[in-house]
Amino acid sequence: MLINSKIVNSHLTIFETRDLNRITLPDVYVILKLSESYDETVKLLYSKKLYPQLLRFLDHTVNEVIRYSITSIANIINLGT
Repeated sequence: MLINSKIVNSHLTIFETRDLNRITLPDVYVILKLSESYDETVKLLYSKKLYPQLLRFLDHTVNEVIRYSITSIANIINLGT
């Protein structure tokens, strides 16, 4: 859980500070995979309130980034509550 927490925090920083065009598919893929967990990781994602950062990706130019973001949001909502 500690490792997942560090991963989430580092990606949260990336999502908040990096220019949208510099956020890559692997960056968003990490959150997607974490959001598919059925353990405390999803609750961690839920508690971090990643929605503003993930919603920001709807303006991304890469369709897969948009899709991963939408799926991550749905996973966090469905599994995090």
